[in-house]
Amino acid sequence: VLFFQSTTQKSWRDKLAGVYRFAQEAGWQVQVVASGSSVADVCATLALWQPIGCIVDRAMTLGRTPVRLFCRTPVVFLDQKPSTGRRKRFPTVLHDSAATARVGAEELLRSEVRSFTYVPWNKPAFWSDERERSFARAVRAAGRTYLRWTGDIRNLPTPCGVLCANDIVAQRTMAEATRLGLRIPEDLLFVGIDDDPL
Repeated sequence: VLFFQSTTQKSWRDKLAGVYRFAQEAGWQVQVVASGSSVADVCATLALWQPIGCIVDRAMTLGRTPVRLFCRTPVVFLDQKPSTGRRKRFPTVLHDSAATARVGAEELLRSEVRSFTYVPWNKPAFWSDERERSFARAVRAAGRTYLRWTGDIRNLPTPCGVLCANDIVAQRTMAEATRLGLRIPEDLLFVGIDDDPL
């Protein structure tokens, strides 16, 4: 079984660990393909390994599902845009982005802070949009103020609770806050998503 996936992020490595556990029980051999996901790369890899099936993570395709490449090979996509998987009749497994955002909201709402925002992924992404909607609903349901992210951290009131799309966004946004002299957590309380300890 070929697993087309990057292993640079902790959450992606966690997925890989889960696949390995299942593969041991199923008697599969799993080969991780962490190289490029161009048409030529995928075709060459399929020809080389001749897999019984493939698992293709969104991290390897950046949301572009190369469905035509897998017409003769069973494939399951991880975290691809849901409409893509359904339209092409390929199975897609999604993590629950809304539930993830609710957990982040619960953590931030434990504070006395009244205002909150969500910093999205730097490009349009269905999972990031879903997290934002869920977070905004949770904040408003708690009787607090949700502020739409404007792209400028200086527009936020202080104190403010900030949920970031993932740990990469959190790290970048916290660095910008520090550069501007904002105090963490006194001025801005941050929660990132993916549980990367670094």
